[in-house]
Amino acid sequence: MADRYEDREEEIEKALAESKQRWELYSNRTDMDFDDVCQIIRFRIFKKWHTWDQSRPFLEWVNHIITLYMMSLKAQSKIQMARGKKS
Repeated sequence: MADRYEDREEEIEKALAESKQRWELYSNRTDMDFDDVCQIIRFRIFKKWHTWDQSRPFLEWVNHIITLYMMSLKAQSKIQMARGKKS
């Protein structure tokens, strides 16, 4: 039987909690706190659920989504700083 998002929520929350340190180290954003970021990532995981190949490791897939989103936020922050806007 295929896993549902709800079946994996605890693992997702653990992966998000583990990523908090990266957020604190690399983010200079003041318009979003970590809870905002987590909510967006949860939604992304939910929307991309159908793309997870259930024969492959789940946490690797989740961590990939988390990492890509955080990299995207970091890039957005750099762009805003280059334009002279506060982020």
